[in-house]
Amino acid sequence: MNRLHFTPPFCPSALPSWGCPHCSDGALALVKKSLRVEETSESKKDRSHPDWDPEWIRQRFSILLRCGQCHEPVFAVGNVRLKEDHDDVHGWSLADALVPTFFEPAPPVIRIPPACPKEVGAEVTGASALYWSSPSSAANRIRAAIERLMDDRGISRKGKTKNGKFVDLTLHARIERFATKNQEVGQTLLAIKWLGNTGSHSMDLTADDMLDAFELLLHALEEIYESKSFRLKKLASSIIKKKGPVTK
Repeated sequence: MNRLHFTPPFCPSALPSWGCPHCSDGALALVKKSLRVEETSESKKDRSHPDWDPEWIRQRFSILLRCGQCHEPVFAVGNVRLKEDHDDVHGWSLADALVPTFFEPAPPVIRIPPACPKEVGAEVTGASALYWSSPSSAANRIRAAIERLMDDRGISRKGKTKNGKFVDLTLHARIERFATKNQEVGQTLLAIKWLGNTGSHSMDLTADDMLDAFELLLHALEEIYESKSFRLKKLASSIIKKKGPVTK
């Protein structure tokens, strides 16, 4: 159990290729000898139990990462958990995995398109920071990002009833209005909204649930601010028409 793996909840590799939260161009790398692991006080007390087992050990860690491009320092803390590991030499064994619960500053979970309004981007950045410690809280920030997105798309926050009275529109109603002009992206935003509702009313959202929300949100932002599907369809049509590469 002497091997240590840096294993976030969503990536089993030794070190994911996290983007830099400062320059967005570089990738974060471990700073040698910066890792510190300490056993919790309760875990130390448990050692006196007659049935004590090494699997009872609970530890916390801190580590320093640095961007290879702009050299921005990023600190991470979290818990050490046991995980099953396998290699061709030792077969199956138990190894320590570092599971982050907080970054300062937090690496982005998704790329934010350059044309995305800063109000929307700020909510997405906030959701990225909360993802590690509280997926449900991160869902609330993504829900807020959709509200800002509706603002940017010119979808009113007010609606008129049959009696002519103006009332506040729910996010669901605003998305439905948006969907009248863009049904595909509207359906994507509704799916994200339902995940956000779950985060608002309970703490049942998992890290995997939030990755679904981030993936859907990235798709929506790319479609709105980069017209990704339109560009790809146009490119495909041009290649088919020329029966080969498109000359630029």
